[in-house]
Amino acid sequence: MQPTLQNVKAEFKEFEVKYLLDDHFDAEHFFTTLRALGSPVEKHLDVTDTYFTFAERPDFIYRHRHDAEIQQLTVKSYGGDTRNRVEVNLALENPASQKEAIRTFLRSFGEPGEFGIHKRVDIFDFPDCEIVHYLARSGSRTARCVEFEAVGVDTWEQAQAVIECYARATGFDRKARCEIALFDLLHG
Repeated sequence: MQPTLQNVKAEFKEFEVKYLLDDHFDAEHFFTTLRALGSPVEKHLDVTDTYFTFAERPDFIYRHRHDAEIQQLTVKSYGGDTRNRVEVNLALENPASQKEAIRTFLRSFGEPGEFGIHKRVDIFDFPDCEIVHYLARSGSRTARCVEFEAVGVDTWEQAQAVIECYARATGFDRKARCEIALFDLLHG
C-alpha cells in the first residue's frame, strides 16, 4: 500500500494562486501598488530549487530550496489543483548547501530524477498573504510569475477570500490564473 497525505492539518497545506506574466508586465508599478496596500516586509533574493521525483511516486515531488535566508527540504503533492495542495517544509539549520546530503538521503527511496530551477524573487509579506514576483530559469526555459499565497488560514474558502482581495487590489483577474505548476512550466 502506498502512503498518502490525505486530510492533513492546514499548517501542511499550501493555498496559492499563480499568474504567468508576459514581457510587458510592469514590475515596478506592481511593487508600488503592493507598498501602498500597507507595510509589507519586503525581500529580494536569489533562490536555487532542486526538484527530485520518483517514478514510483508520481503524486509527490521533493524540493531542496537554498537561498541567503533559508534552506528547506519540502514534499509537495503533485498533480491536481495547484491552488490547494499538501506542502510540508523541513527547515535545515546548516547554512551551507545540503543538496548532496539530500540527494543521498532521497536515494533511500529509490533513484530520483533531478531538475534544477534558479529564481530571482521579490517577496512582499503581509500578515495574511505572501506575494511573490519571480523570474525562474531552467536551461533555456524561463517563466515570470506572480504568486499569492494565503497564510494563517485553515480552509481553501478562507484562503480564496484573502487571495482574491490582494489579487483584485493589484489588478489580477482570477480567470487569468495559471493552473500549471512551475515545475511543469519549466520541465514539462
